[in-house]
Amino acid sequence: MTKPFKIIYPADVDRTMHYAGLDKYTIRHACRGVILNDKNNVALVHVGKYDYYMLPGGGIDEDDHLTALSREISEELGAKIKVIKSVGSIETYIPRWSNRQIDHCYAARVIRDTGMRAPTDFEISEGHEIVWADNIDAGIQLMKDTFPLNLDGKLIQMRDLAFLGKAKLMLDLW
Repeated sequence: MTKPFKIIYPADVDRTMHYAGLDKYTIRHACRGVILNDKNNVALVHVGKYDYYMLPGGGIDEDDHLTALSREISEELGAKIKVIKSVGSIETYIPRWSNRQIDHCYAARVIRDTGMRAPTDFEISEGHEIVWADNIDAGIQLMKDTFPLNLDGKLIQMRDLAFLGKAKLMLDLW
């Protein structure tokens, strides 16, 4: 397992939060993707209920990272992907779920659009919509221009801006 290149605490986005009890948080592993289509558009998920953007992906069940990422992208985007390379991992403490979430991020390309999205009931209730930013810079700007209405969104925004920034520096595809 790779060491996270960043650790994000609730106090990093809300100075009124404190660190007490974080040692009791449950570890949850997840995968995220910086997903490009054939036009180099970047996939983002808009969470309408709390007005923020995030990278597509989700929890790792019993499978390995790449299988989990492929499953999540198939469900969320209705696409099959080819992973290009690892971007790295970030650890984020999320009070809403009492999770110490370790997100593993990968850059990938869409190789086929199946058109068959399968959002979960939770994703529907949170108002998840897929948005394709014109390129990675536009995706970064879109994230920066929103002001999440909840703590989760602020934490996720910080996490995914870090992933996008690192992906932009790492890959010469952009």
